[in-house]
Amino acid sequence: DKDENAKAKENIIKRLAELQMSDGGFAWIKYDGCKSSLYCTGTVLELIGEIQQLGFLTDDSRVDAMVDKAIKYYDREYLKFFSKLKLGKKASFAGYADYVYVRQLHKQHSVPAANQKYYKRIVDDIAKHWGDGTTYSKAYYAIILNREGRKNDARRITESIRQFGITTPARGMYWDTPDRTSRFGNDQVSYTSNVLLALNEVDRRTDEIDQIRKWILLNKQTNDWGSSSLAADA
Repeated sequence: DKDENAKAKENIIKRLAELQMSDGGFAWIKYDGCKSSLYCTGTVLELIGEIQQLGFLTDDSRVDAMVDKAIKYYDREYLKFFSKLKLGKKASFAGYADYVYVRQLHKQHSVPAANQKYYKRIVDDIAKHWGDGTTYSKAYYAIILNREGRKNDARRITESIRQFGITTPARGMYWDTPDRTSRFGNDQVSYTSNVLLALNEVDRRTDEIDQIRKWILLNKQTNDWGSSSLAADA
């Protein structure tokens, strides 16, 4: 109920505050000598950003303060990482799409000047090399390019994604590909949910969206999704 939800929210915010280090990053577990994790910090920023896009946590000063510190850490650590990369001019930066995706979710914080060339390189390489990705990666690529205003490139990707979709009257629309790796592991629900987000945002077709939702709901009725995080993501 409403009171339970409010209590759970307070507990989560308190726990996040406890896990945020003095440098702004987040640690997986708090213990003596623990350090911030770039991956963990990116995951926290991603989930908070997606929640805020849905209209929640938009007026909480505690969350805003945590995000402000975390974004500075995230930019700083990624700049160190990018600066150490020994990639040639022909190498693709598309594999670092997570950085752009997270930064797009927090546009109220400008990308530092020193990071902007890497940000642009990632976006440009996504547009060039998206065909090398899995369906899950392509969904992320389409979202990123669409949010960058490169809508034609984004639509080319969603058309490719559609070609691999399977639609049946009984099951709806889904993707049965060998590689179903998502941020929650090898899981078809999270995989399909991300494709749904991309198609809905880039090139919405109501009948198609309804068929994908049908598959997700039928899957929920017949399978254990394994975790509350996976269910929330879907």
